[in-house]
Amino acid sequence: MNCVSVLHVDVGVMNDSPYLPHHKPEATVTGMDNFRSLCSSIAEIITDDVCCNDKELKSVDFSVFPALQRLEIGHDCFKYTEDVRIIGMKALERVTIGRSSFAEYLPSRDTKGGFYLSDCERVKELKIGSFSFSEYAVCEIRNDPLLEKIEVGERNYTYLEL
Repeated sequence: MNCVSVLHVDVGVMNDSPYLPHHKPEATVTGMDNFRSLCSSIAEIITDDVCCNDKELKSVDFSVFPALQRLEIGHDCFKYTEDVRIIGMKALERVTIGRSSFAEYLPSRDTKGGFYLSDCERVKELKIGSFSFSEYAVCEIRNDPLLEKIEVGERNYTYLEL
């Protein structure tokens, strides 16, 4: 008879891992059906993680939501989207995009598409998670006079003391 040693592993600690997608209970978008049915007068869009990954969704123009004040995209969203436009949004104040969004599951060496944030007179903050837009050829941020903070990637540094 063979004996197998059982090692106790607390998988509950994985719930706190920043590398795993989590459900956001406050999300207004949990899938493409929700996204397509949003009212144009909505003030806040929050997507769940791993959302809106339809292969047919090649372009997203958030400018169709003129009253939008806050845009928060979860992790691993819009994987097949190649063109993102946030242009002329007068009420928009904050844009947050999670890790690995707007980037395919298997990265390619080909660059394509673009991210455009322009003419948003009230936007103050843009945060983009690590690996998002990693295959995009264009990143254009212009004419956003109140934009005071742009954060790209995570800053997780470990310092060794000698």
